[in-house]
Amino acid sequence: MRYEFISNNVIKSDNFLPPEKVGFIYADLLNTRKNFGIPRWSADNSQESEVQSFSQNCGNTDYWIGADNPEKIKAPNIKELHKYFFQQGLLLFIEESGKKSIYNMLYEYPLVWSIHVTAYNKGDYYSWHKDSRMTFKGLRANMFTFNYMLKSNSSSLKGGNLLVRDNGEHEIESRNNQLVIFPGFIPHAVTPMHAEKEVSFLEQRFSIQYWIGFKEEW
Repeated sequence: MRYEFISNNVIKSDNFLPPEKVGFIYADLLNTRKNFGIPRWSADNSQESEVQSFSQNCGNTDYWIGADNPEKIKAPNIKELHKYFFQQGLLLFIEESGKKSIYNMLYEYPLVWSIHVTAYNKGDYYSWHKDSRMTFKGLRANMFTFNYMLKSNSSSLKGGNLLVRDNGEHEIESRNNQLVIFPGFIPHAVTPMHAEKEVSFLEQRFSIQYWIGFKEEW
């Protein structure tokens, strides 16, 4: 659970969870396999959404665990990841970095989160975007993204690196059991996945993203 700054506002931690917990997360993914579907996107200034398969926005499959309906999808280990995210180690790392950091807000205001689970197979990608433009019930504003990644070491998939733009462009190699944290205003993308053929479900690259913001009543 060692942390490092990739840039002024982006934090990374490799080998983030204990191995046993990683196995429990994979079990949740397998148990919720039927929930993955083609993403839906809303047009600008519209509440209407439409299915978009391999569009200008993304090409992958996903599902949501919303702040307003956390019991709809049975994924107990995914839902409790926040207990690992907000450990004292992260707070100490931020304090000892000596930086005047936006992350201090994580410990000053009441927060709530929604969870976005995505799966990437051959040819899948995620185009440039900012999470701060996203809105969903239960959040007053999306302030931070905690992006936890899983990628089987036995998988033939290549690519799927995380790109972030924070005082220049930075490429973070996609690794199993990796956490990347950044404010919602940071533009980011996922590079396309490459393989000779599609891989089995558990050999895909997965991202579990916690979108964290202020409570509406705050």
